[in-house]
Parts: sequence; C-alpha cells; structure tokens
Amino acid sequence: MLKWLTKFANNESIGSHLLYSLVARLLLIVLSEIQDKYLTLKYTDIDYHIFSDGARHLWLGESPFLTDTYRYTPLVAALLVPNVTLWPQFGKMLFSVLDVMTGALIYRICGHHLDAKTSKLCAIIWLYNPLPAIISTRGSAESVVTTLVLLTILCLANSQLVFGGLLYGFVIHFKLYPIIYIPAVYLYLTKSQKVWKAFLPNRKKLTFFAFALIGFVLPTYVSYHLYGQLYADEAWLYHLHRKDPQHNFSPYFYIYHLFKAEEQQKLFAYLAFVPQFLAVLSIAFYYCLSAKHKFQDLTFAVFAQTTAFVTLNKVITSQYFLWYFCLLPLVWPYVRLSAKQWILMLIVWLLSQAQWLLPAYLYEFEHWNCLFWVWISSCAFLVINLLLLITLIFNYKPFDRKHRKKH
Repeated sequence: MLKWLTKFANNESIGSHLLYSLVARLLLIVLSEIQDKYLTLKYTDIDYHIFSDGARHLWLGESPFLTDTYRYTPLVAALLVPNVTLWPQFGKMLFSVLDVMTGALIYRICGHHLDAKTSKLCAIIWLYNPLPAIISTRGSAESVVTTLVLLTILCLANSQLVFGGLLYGFVIHFKLYPIIYIPAVYLYLTKSQKVWKAFLPNRKKLTFFAFALIGFVLPTYVSYHLYGQLYADEAWLYHLHRKDPQHNFSPYFYIYHLFKAEEQQKLFAYLAFVPQFLAVLSIAFYYCLSAKHKFQDLTFAVFAQTTAFVTLNKVITSQYFLWYFCLLPLVWPYVRLSAKQWILMLIVWLLSQAQWLLPAYLYEFEHWNCLFWVWISSCAFLVINLLLLITLIFNYKPFDRKHRKKH
C-alpha cells in the first residue's frame, strides 16, 4: 500500500493532487447534508451555525454579535453572507477551497529549499490528511487562518515585507494566536549574526512590523467603530480571561471545578498564559537568535511555538490541531526520522486522543461519574504531546540546499 501511494504521489502533478483533494472535500460537503438531514449525529460543526446566524444578522443590517456566543471578527459573518442569500453550504465550499490553497502554499514554500518532488510530497501530507478535510467541511473557519499564516511565511521567504506585514497584522485580527510569532520573526529579520545586534531594529524589522500594525489596526478599528464595546468584549477580552470548565483535551478544565470564586478563576486564567509565554519565547531565542539556516530555523521555530502553545493552552479542541498541522509539512524534510518512526509517532498521537475520548464519551453521553478519569486522560494527553514535540526537536537537523541530496 505504501509503495502504491508513493507511486501515485510521484506520477501525478501537483495540480492533479489539488483537484483530487478539492473533489474529495466537495463530496464530504454533499454527504454532510445527507447526514445532517437523516441522522441523529450531526456532521456540521456548531460554530458553522453560529457563523451563519451572525451572517443573517449582518445581512439584515444588524450586529452579528446579537448571535449568542458569536466571538469572532465580524469579517467571518461578512464572508458567509452568501450562506443566507445563495446557499447554506457556501461557507463550507469557501473553507474547503482555502483548505486546498493551504496545500498549494505548502508546495510553494517548500520549493524555496527543496526539489519539486519533495515539495509535492510535503503538500500531499496536508492535502490527503483527513483531519483538515473533515474540519473544513464541517464548517470550521480554521482554513482561513492557515492560508493567511502560510501566505505570511511565503512573503517572508520572498522578502515581500510590506505585503507580508499587512497579512500578518490581518491574520492576528482574524485570530489572535499568530501574535506568538512576533519574537521569532523579529529575530529572523536580523541581518547580523552577532547576538547583541539581533535585538536592535533595522529597516526590515521596521517595515514588516509597521505594516503589520496597519494590517491589524485598520480592520480592528473599523470593527470597533461599527459594533463598539460589544465587539471588544466578545472578540477580544473574552479570550483573555476565558475559562472553560467543560471537559476538553486541556487538563486546565478540571482546575476551574476546584476554584469556585470568580476572582480565583480569572487569576488562574491569566496565570495559564505564563508557561505558554515562556515556551514561545525560549523557542524563538533558541532557533532564531543566531540562526545558521535562517529560513528553515524560522519555519521550525514557528511550528514548535504553535505546537507548544496549543498543547499548553487553557482550552484544546480538534480545530486547534490544524494550527500546527499546516506547518508540519514545512519541517518534515528536516526532521530525520524513518518512515516507521513517523508512523509510530502518528499512532501515539492518535492514541493520546483515543485514551481521552473514551472517558469523555462515557461522561458526556453515558452519564458516568468519571470526570476525574477525564482529567487524568487530559494530563496524559499533555505529557504525550510534549514528548512528541521534544522528539521532533531532538531530531531536527536542517541542511543547505546544496547538501540536500546527501541526506
């Protein structure tokens, strides 16, 4: 089977793979309508209904924040107005197209340091991965973020600092988490290999971050001007002091059951940012402070930062996995693991979720009194994912373009 897949990947052009993966996603959208109509277990994500309801309010000239739990930029509702005016599945189509575009961007980015065959394999890792295909066709907007993040990385690879900065600022407006890349990008744009000069500003840094500020401030100001404090509270402040006592992959959820006072819960929500901040900063310094293989080290730093950030987050859902999954193909050629070792890591990663899903299902659907078991499984998930990240870090060995074939 593995040989057949490799042959299939090599014989088809990247354009063919993009088309095949798009057709597969369109088929999933059609099947989702059937499942949602006839089966009790629904396929469509609850967030998609929230997006659509927000779009309906927007189409009627009202605030999308009239929709309960709408905590996104108003641009999501604006993008999905055709859900109301044309076809309810338009948003899933849009997210699926952007999902495939993510694969195309992976191919382009990898082409800067790798040959066409290897770049195509990197794209295929994403295009035929069932996780992003399912998440985008369920109606999650994460493919918008993955596209914008990879476009920013492509601009950095091409030294297009103005457009890259605008994109970077805009993606932070769209989804806050890419703000964690600031220290890595800042150090990457350092010209000198001398450590003390890495912290000084230069023309590249000023250009990129000045336009990033513009890309962030403009849509944020317009949103605030249109929807006022409600936008600030729901789209921004909510995420800073967010607390989620509902069971999820993060072990933090159980702590909120222990702290009953509102002030204690808020304090803990703020303290939860500390390990994330330390991890993000240390990774940026380690890989980008005085990097020999600058672009490769930047992509690995961004991947490692994202993985650590998600793993240590206060709330973890399956959609968050896409934040680092879209970056994994960029670093895959530089992590020296055999095919068997990669498969083993994938199995362990899947088992880390399966061992959580069992007690979570029993707790939520069978009403077992096993919340502590769910928390133990969340702790196991945390440890396993950190160990997997450490394994990738220890086996990361970049190389120059001229030495690529030797490895």
